[in-house]
Amino acid sequence: MTVEAFPRFEFAGTAWLHDAPASQRAQLLPALVSRFNHDLRTPLNTIAGWAHLLKAGDAEVAQVRHVADVLARNVRDQTALLGEFVDDARAILDALVLHPANVAASEVVSAAAARLALALELHGLQLRTSMAPDLRLNADLARTQRLLYRLLHVAVRRAPEASEVRLGVAEDDPCLEFMVDAPTAQPAFEEAALLDLRIASMVTAAARGTLDIGRPDGGTHLLLRLPLATE
Repeated sequence: MTVEAFPRFEFAGTAWLHDAPASQRAQLLPALVSRFNHDLRTPLNTIAGWAHLLKAGDAEVAQVRHVADVLARNVRDQTALLGEFVDDARAILDALVLHPANVAASEVVSAAAARLALALELHGLQLRTSMAPDLRLNADLARTQRLLYRLLHVAVRRAPEASEVRLGVAEDDPCLEFMVDAPTAQPAFEEAALLDLRIASMVTAAARGTLDIGRPDGGTHLLLRLPLATE
């Protein structure tokens, strides 16, 4: 079953998530497994190709060092990919356990932006960030960094070339707001974006936050609210 077969967003908060029975949430699993299978093949093919070269014994010493670096990098990528797949599956099954702590919003933003750099370069886009200093939130740092990256990546994939993706971070007690805005030429969210947004909504709910999703024909407008850090 495709993601489109899952009930559509209401584009206002996450009420659809709380109303959806477990059987409907589980219908997202085939789409997640299909994506994981596709994404896993790229590093696996790279590892297999370089391993064949080493096995043939034709590589020079300098090339062997390069191969070792390539293999190590792809193993790291696979390990991260597997961890994220497990997190996504647990979120869909309402079994994701978060470990919140007092973290700096700047850490969340810098990590998400660094991971987004390649996608921005490929699409010829710029990321503009505005954030008050010393903002802190109560969140699972690694999962929140990935959550923000996921929302930014949705905006990047929909944005026309040479445009700008904007990220604003502000305090609105008792929450910290992450506002993602970008233009788009697409009249609707693509299937891949819908899967990302639905999983993002589930992770947000587990973090005791909210995710508002604007109608896609007017651009990409995403508002993530997460709890502020307490003293």
